[in-house]
Amino acid sequence: MAGTATTSTATVLVILVILSCGLPAGHANAVFISRTCKKTNNAALCKQVLQLNQDSVKASTVHDLASIALGIATSFTTFQANNIRVGAKFNQGTPVGDALSVCLRAYSDAEDDLRYKAKRSFDRGDYADASKIVMGAKAAGYVCDNTLKRIKKDFHAEVDRYMKERCGVAAELIGLLIHK
Repeated sequence: MAGTATTSTATVLVILVILSCGLPAGHANAVFISRTCKKTNNAALCKQVLQLNQDSVKASTVHDLASIALGIATSFTTFQANNIRVGAKFNQGTPVGDALSVCLRAYSDAEDDLRYKAKRSFDRGDYADASKIVMGAKAAGYVCDNTLKRIKKDFHAEVDRYMKERCGVAAELIGLLIHK
């Protein structure tokens, strides 16, 4: 009987040590992310986008999650603008190159809007303006998608969908900060 009590006590102590090492915090943050994302139009997409940045699990406020989502949208836009720049240069003088030049302008403008204007408004606490700017940047995906459809090219559609999704999630999370 004494051996069973010692084993049970040791098991409880091991569990308490494991729990005190942060496992509940990770679970709590996953619950927080899930609860916050349920306030958006597409909770699954919100969680999927936030998973792109490992710092999301460290977030403890909606402000933190919105900031992370804005960073994800900005990084994606920068990455995509650089890719489009290469494609436009490689296809210069062709209908594809001309369409990619339109996409490049749209993505470059979106990048500037996200990196400077939206970030500045967000940092000042002007969440309505930040959300509006992010929604405007989201339009780059539509502009590029429609431009490429006109020349019967849809190879860029998935990238444009990602742009729309990332900006949409960022705008919704920022929108949760607006006091109504």
